[in-house]
Amino acid sequence: MLYQRSRTIEHRLEEVLALIRAGEFSTPRIAEKLGVSVPTVSRSVYALRERGHRIRSERRNHGWCYVLEKPAVRMQSSSSDLPVPSIDVPSANPLSSNIDMTELGEQ
Repeated sequence: MLYQRSRTIEHRLEEVLALIRAGEFSTPRIAEKLGVSVPTVSRSVYALRERGHRIRSERRNHGWCYVLEKPAVRMQSSSSDLPVPSIDVPSANPLSSNIDMTELGEQ
């Protein structure tokens, strides 16, 4: 039953995202279109934002609606252009430490 619930939520998130992409949809209109409550839509929008979708609310002449911002275009760079950091890591080998074994009872 949990699996079916997860699939239902995922399907709802996809539907909410599709309506936001279409534009001109507010929280109440999305709720009405999908047959869910306004708080459910708000939770869905929050979850989509947490997943990295850049959703914002925008005031229009007829009221508020959600807008999905397009991701910024990034320049592609080859891996050879990137600097390689150097990190000094202390040795974790216990045999390389300066412990006097006679202090530990070893002869």
